[in-house]
Amino acid sequence: MNKSELLDVMRREVGMSYDRAVDRDDFLVRIMDAIHLLTGERATVSAYEYDTYGNNQLFYQRTSRRGQKTPLHFEGWTGLSEAGHIMCMKRNDCLNVMIPVMKDDRIHVRLTISIETADYEVTIEDFIFCEELIYFIQSKRSRLP
Repeated sequence: MNKSELLDVMRREVGMSYDRAVDRDDFLVRIMDAIHLLTGERATVSAYEYDTYGNNQLFYQRTSRRGQKTPLHFEGWTGLSEAGHIMCMKRNDCLNVMIPVMKDDRIHVRLTISIETADYEVTIEDFIFCEELIYFIQSKRSRLP
């Protein structure tokens, strides 16, 4: 499957996560599970929630078959993500994409996807997908209990 097909399948599966979700938390878990499964379980996916003071905690994580773990701190890179920027960085032969979901001009949730560089190459299509994912989560999550 080429990248365009993969991202189209991800769009469909992520879209169905809203239809199947019972609440806001279940919605995020279903999105993260869809991404994890569609990468052939090669990606580690994490979701961090932020409180009104900017403190975050790990909300959900699925690790890859290879057992890689997502580093909890990316030093200054996390700060840029918390300001609303999609971040992609390579660290230890692993691509780490941080996707901030904002609410009222502050970070509400940060999704992190980590996959080995040998398994995936990030292109502009991935950034477009990330932006679509942010808008989808922002618009749909507020409608759930």
